[in-house]
Amino acid sequence: MDIKNGEVARAVAGNRSEYKPVKSPLLSGADPLHFVERFTAEFNFNLFYIADLDAIMGKGSNFPVIEKLICLTTQNYWLDAGYKTMDDVLSHPRLTPVVATETFQMSDVTADLSKAIVSIDTMRGKPIGVNRSSTTTELINRARAVGARRFIFMRLDAVGCGNFDVTALPRPEKGESWRFAGGISSSLDLDKLSAIGYSGALVSTALHNGSLR
Repeated sequence: MDIKNGEVARAVAGNRSEYKPVKSPLLSGADPLHFVERFTAEFNFNLFYIADLDAIMGKGSNFPVIEKLICLTTQNYWLDAGYKTMDDVLSHPRLTPVVATETFQMSDVTADLSKAIVSIDTMRGKPIGVNRSSTTTELINRARAVGARRFIFMRLDAVGCGNFDVTALPRPEKGESWRFAGGISSSLDLDKLSAIGYSGALVSTALHNGSLR
């Protein structure tokens, strides 16, 4: 669930300035609370990933919306709120921080990341944002060195486009849990991820258009 200007946005290829409020046969609007209620009813989900796009882009935040979700629902949430350091992390028992390499400086990180999920954010195969001078392997190894065991591998250029490709994905090490985001469009894609050791994927478009049920 990408939230922009207080509404759920449809993510396409990482072009965030062009993201519009989501339109879906499953929804009657783009309100985040309605989104959670409908997707819980339709798919029995109890965990949602949230990207606060305004916070990630440095244009404010959607904290009041996220606070409302926590107060009015019983679901658990993973939250990428553009964290730069662990001091920025929002704390709540049902909220797990997603430390994304787009905004979180990894070059000299010493904070314990064992309780966070590290998102390796890429565009066309290369890291983006504050760590763009590093390789994906360097970022993964830095995260591992400070306790990270849960990861997301994010291909922003494939998000919402159905361009899934398993060939270049990092392989999990023993004791790690990995998810993938970017272009999942079928159960076959999920099977391919499982075959290389991934625990699952972040999906949205494939649920809205019915290609993944």
